Amino acid sequence: MEHRCCVRKPMKFSVLLYKHGLPVQSGQSLNIGLDGMYVAAAGWRRHEQLMVEFTGHQGAVSMRIPAIVVHRREDGIGLMFDEVTAGQRRQLRAWLFSRSEAMTAGEGDDSVVADQRAVA
Repeated sequence: MEHRCCVRKPMKFSVLLYKHGLPVQSGQSLNIGLDGMYVAAAGWRRHEQLMVEFTGHQGAVSMRIPAIVVHRREDGIGLMFDEVTAGQRRQLRAWLFSRSEAMTAGEGDDSVVADQRAVA
Protein backbone atom coordinates (compact mmCIF):
# COMPACT_ATOMS: atom_id res chain seq x y z
CA MET A 1 0.00 0.00 0.00
CA GLU A 2 1.28 3.43 -0.97
CA HIS A 3 1.70 5.93 1.90
CA ARG A 4 3.43 8.82 0.16
CA CYS A 5 2.03 12.34 0.28
CA CYS A 6 3.80 13.46 -2.92
CA VAL A 7 4.30 11.94 -6.34
CA ARG A 8 7.78 10.64 -7.17
CA LYS A 9 9.45 11.28 -10.51
CA PRO A 10 11.97 8.90 -12.03
CA MET A 11 15.28 10.79 -12.01
CA LYS A 12 18.81 9.42 -12.01
CA PHE A 13 21.66 11.42 -10.51
CA SER A 14 24.44 10.91 -8.00
CA VAL A 15 24.02 11.65 -4.30
CA LEU A 16 26.32 11.41 -1.33
CA LEU A 17 25.05 9.98 1.97
CA TYR A 18 26.36 11.35 5.27
CA LYS A 19 26.19 9.77 8.71
CA HIS A 20 27.18 11.81 11.79
CA GLY A 21 28.44 14.58 9.53
CA LEU A 22 30.81 12.35 7.55
CA PRO A 23 30.40 11.28 3.91
CA VAL A 24 30.06 7.49 4.01
CA GLN A 25 28.53 6.31 0.73
CA SER A 26 27.76 7.45 -2.77
CA GLY A 27 24.53 6.38 -4.40
CA GLN A 28 22.32 6.83 -7.43
CA SER A 29 18.81 8.23 -7.14
CA LEU A 30 16.12 6.26 -8.91
CA ASN A 31 13.15 8.50 -8.11
CA ILE A 32 12.51 11.64 -6.11
CA GLY A 33 9.64 13.75 -4.84
CA LEU A 34 9.15 16.64 -2.44
CA ASP A 35 8.86 14.26 0.52
CA GLY A 36 11.62 11.74 -0.20
CA MET A 37 13.52 9.60 -2.66
CA TYR A 38 14.70 6.10 -3.53
CA VAL A 39 18.46 5.60 -3.73
CA ALA A 40 20.48 2.67 -5.06
CA ALA A 41 22.60 2.21 -1.94
CA ALA A 42 23.08 -0.76 0.35
CA GLY A 43 23.86 -1.45 3.99
CA TRP A 44 21.36 0.78 5.83
CA ARG A 45 18.75 -0.18 8.41
CA ARG A 46 15.24 1.20 8.79
CA HIS A 47 14.96 4.35 10.92
CA GLU A 48 18.61 5.34 10.42
CA GLN A 49 19.09 9.08 10.13
CA LEU A 50 21.19 10.28 7.23
CA MET A 51 21.98 13.47 5.36
CA VAL A 52 21.56 13.40 1.57
CA GLU A 53 23.78 15.70 -0.47
CA PHE A 54 22.60 16.68 -3.92
CA THR A 55 25.25 17.94 -6.27
CA GLY A 56 24.62 20.73 -8.71
CA HIS A 57 26.23 21.83 -11.94
CA GLN A 58 29.85 20.63 -12.34
CA GLY A 59 29.84 18.94 -8.92
CA ALA A 60 29.00 22.02 -6.83
CA VAL A 61 26.98 21.16 -3.71
CA SER A 62 23.45 22.41 -4.19
CA MET A 63 21.94 21.28 -0.87
CA ARG A 64 21.96 18.74 1.93
CA ILE A 65 18.69 17.44 3.34
CA PRO A 66 18.25 15.28 6.46
CA ALA A 67 16.45 12.01 5.76
CA ILE A 68 15.29 8.84 7.49
CA VAL A 69 15.48 5.35 5.98
CA VAL A 70 11.85 4.20 5.81
CA HIS A 71 12.34 0.97 3.87
CA ARG A 72 15.06 -1.08 2.25
CA ARG A 73 15.30 -3.62 -0.50
CA GLU A 74 18.10 -5.44 -2.29
CA ASP A 75 18.43 -2.68 -4.87
CA GLY A 76 18.31 0.32 -2.51
CA ILE A 77 16.70 2.34 0.26
CA GLY A 78 13.61 4.53 0.51
CA LEU A 79 14.30 7.84 2.24
CA MET A 80 11.82 10.26 3.74
CA PHE A 81 13.08 13.83 4.01
CA ASP A 82 13.14 15.15 7.57
CA GLU A 83 13.18 18.75 8.83
CA VAL A 84 13.27 20.37 5.40
CA THR A 85 13.46 24.16 5.59
CA ALA A 86 11.17 26.36 3.53
CA GLY A 87 14.16 27.45 1.45
CA GLN A 88 15.20 23.86 0.79
CA ARG A 89 11.64 22.95 -0.19
CA ARG A 90 11.52 25.88 -2.65
CA GLN A 91 14.91 24.91 -4.07
CA LEU A 92 13.91 21.26 -4.33
CA ARG A 93 10.61 22.12 -6.04
CA ALA A 94 12.33 24.42 -8.54
CA TRP A 95 15.06 21.88 -9.16
CA LEU A 96 12.59 19.02 -9.60
CA PHE A 97 10.38 20.80 -12.07
CA SER A 98 13.14 22.50 -14.05
CA ARG A 99 15.39 19.41 -14.32
CA SER A 100 12.92 16.54 -14.42
CA GLU A 101 12.63 16.40 -18.21
CA ALA A 102 16.38 16.72 -18.75
CA MET A 103 17.25 14.11 -16.13
CA THR A 104 14.75 11.54 -17.34
CA ALA A 105 15.82 12.15 -20.95
CA GLY A 106 19.33 10.95 -20.18
CA GLU A 107 21.31 13.95 -18.97
CA GLY A 108 24.10 12.86 -16.68
CA ASP A 109 25.11 9.31 -15.88
CA ASP A 110 22.22 6.89 -16.33
CA SER A 111 24.09 3.86 -15.07
CA VAL A 112 23.37 2.66 -11.57
CA VAL A 113 26.36 2.93 -9.30
CA ALA A 114 27.83 -0.56 -9.24
CA ASP A 115 30.53 0.00 -6.63
CA GLN A 116 28.94 1.44 -3.48
CA ARG A 117 31.77 1.18 -0.99
CA ALA A 118 32.16 3.72 1.77
CA VAL A 119 34.07 6.86 0.80
CA ALA A 120 35.16 7.81 4.32
